[in-house]
Amino acid sequence: MNHVIAKALNWLADQTSIRVLPDRLQHPPDRNVKTLKVPGYYQSQGHTCGFVAGLMILHYFRPGFPIERFYERIRPHTDRGVSPQRLIDSLRLYGVRVSRRTDLDFDGIMHAVDADRPITVVVRTRKVEVSHWIVIYGYGRKPNRVFVAGELPFQTQQVYPYGMFRAHFWAPSGFGLVCAGPKASRSPGATSACIPRISATQGYSNRQVSHWRMDALKGMP
Repeated sequence: MNHVIAKALNWLADQTSIRVLPDRLQHPPDRNVKTLKVPGYYQSQGHTCGFVAGLMILHYFRPGFPIERFYERIRPHTDRGVSPQRLIDSLRLYGVRVSRRTDLDFDGIMHAVDADRPITVVVRTRKVEVSHWIVIYGYGRKPNRVFVAGELPFQTQQVYPYGMFRAHFWAPSGFGLVCAGPKASRSPGATSACIPRISATQGYSNRQVSHWRMDALKGMP
């Protein structure tokens, strides 16, 4: 039955080009909280969380970028989703600078958010073989918390105690793609949106995406 539903949703999305649905993210007025105004989206297909996470990042830095154009570029696989390499490649192609990190901790998250840099990470799901892309768009102190967009497949909350998030969801913990806006051009009159950068790294996605391990990450450039 789930397979039939997934096929129906994929057909509907292909026919209508409705790839994402809006999600209202939390931005509490708390001096111990820092969040970025990342646009919130739900995925409309089971295998497209990598695309959706990438789109939230892209629209943060380049609002209004055509959704279908990004989808055609990243092309999530119906079984494997989007690999980290493909996600990096796709974001860099449209001017987003991406730094792959394997040593992120709470301080690293704070420094990234303070520098106006959202982070996309992979989390576990109830199925061992299925992982999911989300975006960390904020943090809180006292107690330490992380604000996430792209919701976990079996959770709807957007705020997690950092210790719980690191121990039970983040997989592998410390891994993340820290994203920054395009560099300003030195040429007079040039705009940063016109400076795409191409690099290597495939994306990876939800759904029932692929379960890659730390040793797979070590083999990536």
